[in-house]
Amino acid sequence: MVYGFTLTDKYLIAAAQTCVVYSHDPLRPGKQADFNIGFNWEVKCHPESNLLLVATWDAAGKVGLWNYENGTYIQDFIGGGMARSVAFINKSQYASSSSSSEILLWQREKQEPTRTLQGHRGRVTRLESKESMLFSASEDGTVRIWNTTSGECIQVLEGHPEDTSILNFSPDGSPLRVGGGTGQVRIWDWKNGKMKAERQTEARHTTLYLNANDGNLITGGIDGTIKTWTQDGELVDSFVAHGVPVRGLGKVGQFLVTIGTSDGRIKLWDWQSRKWLVDLQEPVGFIRNATTGHGKLAILSKGESGETHNVQVWALDLIEQFASRHVDSAF
Repeated sequence: MVYGFTLTDKYLIAAAQTCVVYSHDPLRPGKQADFNIGFNWEVKCHPESNLLLVATWDAAGKVGLWNYENGTYIQDFIGGGMARSVAFINKSQYASSSSSSEILLWQREKQEPTRTLQGHRGRVTRLESKESMLFSASEDGTVRIWNTTSGECIQVLEGHPEDTSILNFSPDGSPLRVGGGTGQVRIWDWKNGKMKAERQTEARHTTLYLNANDGNLITGGIDGTIKTWTQDGELVDSFVAHGVPVRGLGKVGQFLVTIGTSDGRIKLWDWQSRKWLVDLQEPVGFIRNATTGHGKLAILSKGESGETHNVQVWALDLIEQFASRHVDSAF
């Protein structure tokens, strides 16, 4: 099982017990680093540096900080019991959950927490940061928004399921989409604490949320459907893309990329007509992970015979060119 699968501007990071870093630079492709990070709950990369934060499977609450570019271990932060989620506030400040309901804030090169955030009444299941704000989802059914400078909780968003694990921001940063294993999505204006909509989807993982260029939200479901929603939660349309659960989504120009699971298919669609154009390649077995970012699409798959995981990376502009050549034949 790969817990972290992330694209940066230079690398693809696939993290399980071992973290493998691949360069997707066409001039220097190949494996960049390979190092053991131990069993873990969650792995996150800082978007503007080479830092990796690991919530390890450790009863003491060990959180590890790594340089993923060369596999160097920098520092650990220990306290609060087992941490299941972590977040970068910035390059030198971090947050981790605990075995209780507390959230710990850490500073690089310091051994003790700089602040403890209290307010949740259940274990924290997800942490995300935006600017200087920290967003936390908990088994108590709330999402709390914290000012990390003062430690103050500035909003409490209530009424969520216990297994909330998705905190997704719209492109303009205002609407917050909160979801998880039940497929329920609540859309909030987090700045004023007002809920805009509550909808039932089949999107149960963060890779099944995609922000369209027009501000709409596209979701993929375990039932193989693709749905489009306005920022206010109104359903625009729905169509079946796969006969199996959807693993991931991508959008490039006028085309949508849908990635299946056990069918091993990567399908290209004309977004305006919702018509299937062509598969990106022949089926590749079971697709376990998929991600897009920095102009790239990456998948991790395992063949039917159970061989080693295979990683593939494509440039989205080349996918767009490939899809464009098949538009006429689809109509």
